[in-house]
Amino acid sequence: MRKIAFTIFLAISFVISIPLFVISTLQTSAGVIVLLFLLGSYAPALAAWIVLRSSGTEDEKSSFREVLWKWVDCRWFLFALLVPSFTWILAYFGLRVAGEEVVPVWAALAGLPVILIVNFGEEIGWRGYALPSLMKRFNPFVASLILGGIWGLFHVALNWQRPLFGILTFCTTLALSVILAWLFVNTKSILPGLLFHGMFNAWTQVFVSAESVTLLVWAFVFLVIVAGYLLVRYGKELTV
Repeated sequence: MRKIAFTIFLAISFVISIPLFVISTLQTSAGVIVLLFLLGSYAPALAAWIVLRSSGTEDEKSSFREVLWKWVDCRWFLFALLVPSFTWILAYFGLRVAGEEVVPVWAALAGLPVILIVNFGEEIGWRGYALPSLMKRFNPFVASLILGGIWGLFHVALNWQRPLFGILTFCTTLALSVILAWLFVNTKSILPGLLFHGMFNAWTQVFVSAESVTLLVWAFVFLVIVAGYLLVRYGKELTV
């Protein structure tokens, strides 16, 4: 029954999101793009609600509600704020060392509140429902990689016109998933992960106009270093 529920969750998430994401890549109006992306990003949240409402136990529903709003120690939020920032700043300097010129759009960081609203839908579904479900069958590290693959495929529709970017985004998502799983396992809250996710995407917008493959490769390398450190330091359970 649990596997069926998870499969239904994935089916709903992808059936709703993929058409919206593909259509968004064909638009020129910023407002329409944001709206379509917002609707697509909340597909996992809607899917989680439908599955839990129809087949979830009371304990599952209670745990799901708790992780959505649970406040945690500020150090977790500080990690979520600083690590994505350092990742992109180091990637930027790596790009400069490689001889590429990029003009950062620093004003894009002001869009963080909007990005957090958009990412909240994903985090409700991926870390609020999918990760706990996977951790009932796998250790947190393996569960994070499985979810990272699912999450990466979720974003393929956004890069169907840029295959290389799509592949790099998929790989980056795997590393991100391990870090976000570490945050979730140790806080039992999606909020630090939401901030990490939002900060990473906000910094992405700072450099998005460059469309530099090299920049994304550097960001991926630094994320892998962080994820690798967490795995070596805390093991496959990712527990502090």
